[in-house]
Amino acid sequence: MDRKQPMFELPFSNIRNTAFISVLDTNNSSKVELKRIKEKLNEKNIECENLRQHNSQKDDEISNLKEQLHTMWERAQLYVKQNEEFREELEKFKSTPENLNINDLYWQNEFLRTENLRIITVSNDLKKQQYLEKSKIDVEYNEIVKRHPIYLELQLDYDQLQKTLDLCKESTMGRKEERDKYEIKIVQLEMQIRQFQQQQRATTTQHHNSRCGINHRMFTIKDNRFNSNYYSRNNRGRFY
Repeated sequence: MDRKQPMFELPFSNIRNTAFISVLDTNNSSKVELKRIKEKLNEKNIECENLRQHNSQKDDEISNLKEQLHTMWERAQLYVKQNEEFREELEKFKSTPENLNINDLYWQNEFLRTENLRIITVSNDLKKQQYLEKSKIDVEYNEIVKRHPIYLELQLDYDQLQKTLDLCKESTMGRKEERDKYEIKIVQLEMQIRQFQQQQRATTTQHHNSRCGINHRMFTIKDNRFNSNYYSRNNRGRFY
């Protein structure tokens, strides 16, 4: 713990990623907004494509109905013409005193009249269906026209967010280079501090050892002086 304590107090130790939090948050929010707009655009494109396919199908159906209606109208005109011819023939037959099978002509006329009514009914039904389909297509077309400005605004927002994201990427690259420089400086400062601490420890150890050696020598000198004085006194007494 004593060795790790100075490392927490190094300069620039609090600079981790705090300088880039705002840039990263902006970049993240731009990505989320861009993703949301992409999803909306995809949904709108899918809806527009579905509407186009639906409209193309309806156009094909309408064209088919028009062809059927035209065919039925031609058949109705043909039946009307045949009916008129039969009527003319009937009038001719009525005006002649010959014995004719009026009953057969009558049922032929009834058959043609019934067929004509059926064709007219089918034609009216087709006209109603065509009108309803056209009304529905007009409503869908108006809805597409209303949504078109929204689609353009979303496209503009998408382009703007794409530009903002590119600028954020460029800014992030510049900030990354600055962060790498700061990290290199921090590593250099940490190495210098460690070298200074090692030198200080070595100097402290040498100083302690030198003081211990001086004290030992001082004690040795004192012992020698004491012993020399002691022996000199004893010898002095013996000589006298």
